[in-house]
Amino acid sequence: MRIFFFIFLLLSPSVFACMGPPLETRTFFKKLPKKLENKEYIAKVKILETKAERERVTKVKVLSVIKGKSKSNQFSIKSDGPHSCNRDLWIKVGDIVIIAGKFDRDGWFKGTWKGISQFSK
Repeated sequence: MRIFFFIFLLLSPSVFACMGPPLETRTFFKKLPKKLENKEYIAKVKILETKAERERVTKVKVLSVIKGKSKSNQFSIKSDGPHSCNRDLWIKVGDIVIIAGKFDRDGWFKGTWKGISQFSK
């Protein structure tokens, strides 16, 4: 019986809880944290579509560019999927948010930041 209880504790979702702000990840912001002002591309975007499985893929439309250039006014963003440290679980279609990061060679926007969420409230 004790072995089953121990296995239950190991597999319980609460065991995998985020260990605090330094490990939290965030891609979408209501207000840009000062620590991200120096990033290559910063824009205000509207969420058009979002799907989260192992990773989240979010399609956005650029409303205004604050810094940098993109090849299109619509693109997709790969970010962390649903887990206890992801602070982007609140986003939904129609939300207007700010992103900061850069585009990779394949055209995907990379802008997931660890430990930043504590500064973005």
